[in-house]
Amino acid sequence: MNVPFISSGAMNRAHYNLVHRVETAGSTQAADQILLGEINVIRSTLQQQRLSIKACKESLILLLYCTMTLAATTPGDLSFAFPHALNLAELGQSVLDKRIGRRPPCCWRKPFDCCIGYTFCVELMPAKHELQLMLVNTLRKDLESTSIGRICLAMDVLMQMPNEDVAPAVQPRLQFLLHDKNELVRRRAYMTYYVLFHQDCDHIQLLEETLLQASQSTPDIVAPALMMAGKLRSKSLTRLLDSRLQYTWSKYHDPAILHALRKGTMSLDPANIPIIFDVIKHSSEPPRKALLDAFSLLATVSAETISESQAKLSYSPVAGIRHLLTSKDPNEQYIFLSCLGCLHNSTWAGNAPGSASVFDEWEVQGIMKFLDSRDRLIRKMTLNVLFSVDPGIIATYYSRLVENLPSRLPVTEKAEYVSGFLDVIEIQCQENSEQYAMCLKKLFLTVEGEQLGKMEASPVLESCVQRILTHAQNMNTTSRASLVTALVVSATETGCHIGPTLMVIICALVCEDCCKIPTSPLEILRGIARRLCMHTSPVQDVCLLSMLRLSAECDEVPEEVSKVVKGLSQSAGKYIRRRCEQFLTLSQQRHVLADIISRARSPSPLSHGVTSGELKVLLHGSPDSKLAALRLRDGDEESCLWRLRCDDLELRTIIKRLLQGT
Repeated sequence: MNVPFISSGAMNRAHYNLVHRVETAGSTQAADQILLGEINVIRSTLQQQRLSIKACKESLILLLYCTMTLAATTPGDLSFAFPHALNLAELGQSVLDKRIGRRPPCCWRKPFDCCIGYTFCVELMPAKHELQLMLVNTLRKDLESTSIGRICLAMDVLMQMPNEDVAPAVQPRLQFLLHDKNELVRRRAYMTYYVLFHQDCDHIQLLEETLLQASQSTPDIVAPALMMAGKLRSKSLTRLLDSRLQYTWSKYHDPAILHALRKGTMSLDPANIPIIFDVIKHSSEPPRKALLDAFSLLATVSAETISESQAKLSYSPVAGIRHLLTSKDPNEQYIFLSCLGCLHNSTWAGNAPGSASVFDEWEVQGIMKFLDSRDRLIRKMTLNVLFSVDPGIIATYYSRLVENLPSRLPVTEKAEYVSGFLDVIEIQCQENSEQYAMCLKKLFLTVEGEQLGKMEASPVLESCVQRILTHAQNMNTTSRASLVTALVVSATETGCHIGPTLMVIICALVCEDCCKIPTSPLEILRGIARRLCMHTSPVQDVCLLSMLRLSAECDEVPEEVSKVVKGLSQSAGKYIRRRCEQFLTLSQQRHVLADIISRARSPSPLSHGVTSGELKVLLHGSPDSKLAALRLRDGDEESCLWRLRCDDLELRTIIKRLLQGT
């Protein structure tokens, strides 16, 4: 710290020297030792009798600094300081010195602008501490004060540390302050009331009615209405703001007005479209956030109305963002595509009868270049925009990706390349899960097909597995069942080639949804068993786990399935051999498997995931263990890794003990 004391903003030399020693310490541990030593000194200081207010205040500031600066350890029990902090807050009602004074030039004094007693309690006192009741009483006294400063200070503290004890104690006073004549008090009262009672419908309705009454009687009460319209998502408040948009925007030019309207879930009044056009036209003046909010509001108006306004005003909102098209900044590219996506394509693409494209040819080419962006979000947004204009553009782009597929790529680069295919497929298929399944089968047949080498020997594209499973997880129940059914049918067909990545996906989905699809678990079990010996050890691991899950739904495991597993056990390595033995043992103990499944959060105790370093679940045949032996296998490259999901506290305790013993 090369700042002289006079310019540092430190409250005294002791504060300055402490900061200097900490910042020049040789390591984090050394700095923490200095801070812990200072905490012990402060503890001794606060135990002195007849401690002055000045010394108490300075000690609490130093203690607050120490606890906030500790990096690798905790300060320990700070209960010795809480009574002093409460006394300081209490004395502040008669001693103005409780406030730390004006804001100093150094930024690290900013947290101490407010009352140090309150600040200390807000930052460090636990929510259930025994002295919380005394703090509530002090806050209530400040709320009932005649000083505006003390009232505002108390409400600031209430917003920072709401709890179940304080709400009923301050409710009557807060309801009175909602109608206070002072605007500063009133605005804080609105926010404090919301923070304390936002989960109570009756209190929220009272707050909404209060704001509406105040807005009708006082046209200038815009700021409080803005703050609360967005938080309450109130249609009545939003409707009021919408009706007064012309007045409020011309007077305040506050972008928060647009933001509150957008969050209010109301359609924009068509009469206000010229105002929104004016905001967009002067987009260099308001923050870019206002630009996004303006286009989001236009999205609530029909395309016909937007087109009529464009013709009437001789202005297109796209003109306000076209300068962002040539920007190299990804943030500005994001703003451009977000705004463009808010407008119906008929208002700018020229694909409606009698309309012309707003963009020149070189600008259209600039939009197409976003498809080659290194930013995946930019690529996806571009795909969405182009698909809304003409799905054929996306189909052509997909064909180009297939034609340019490199024959030899490292696994990570290959997964990234395939991710581009998945972006297109998700947009093309939308909610059609059967089409999505068909596209996935074609994709992996191309990516892992025989023309690129032996299909079953290809590495698993783990990031693609995780992404597809997440996409399936986000589907509704009907669509998900259709997807799983369409993929599982491939596993039961003898002439269908399935690569390792798609095989892992099918096995994971089967573990989760085998009870929700019409395909017989017995047929799926046979189909997976037929493919077991074709794949490498990691995929065999997944297949065996999936087969184990399916065996719980079968009355009896077919002899041909057991024969395949026994044959694999004789030729496989140690780990897969152990997995085969587990299948052969547990597939005959359905009561053990049923117990595992009943304890799981989902229909299967296994959740998809093949990420290195996760827990491997090794199912155990002994009912006494309730589940399984668990091992952490960071260095086992031949296995797929699975995560156990369970809400059972006793079971989680067993798992924890097993892990600690490995």
